[in-house]
Amino acid sequence: MATSPRPKIFRVTGLPATNNVAEVESRLQQVIFDNLNEDEKQRLKTEIQCVPSCDNDTFTALVKFKGGHPAFLSELESDPLSSWQVEMGDDDDISFDLHFLGFTQLYPTADGKPISAE
Repeated sequence: MATSPRPKIFRVTGLPATNNVAEVESRLQQVIFDNLNEDEKQRLKTEIQCVPSCDNDTFTALVKFKGGHPAFLSELESDPLSSWQVEMGDDDDISFDLHFLGFTQLYPTADGKPISAE
């Protein structure tokens, strides 16, 4: 039995850290939607999970697309060390990548607990 390829997980950095994770995820979803072409808006489903960054000043998101990958991120697949940047609102520049260079937390920590490597 052939196994299906693992889905690509895109990392998004530079998201504003707030107490309202759902709002950050919603704003990111809107940025993604605004950059999809008409076919992709109908075909692609997006899963987003925000986690705190190691610097505690921003969030990082892990984004998985079902039904393919959007055209606006195609450069990341051809050049895995590149990144794609876009403005989210008036103040926040966010960056999509596939390389995960540096520290990337993969899950949220318990409320009030520091992020550590213990």
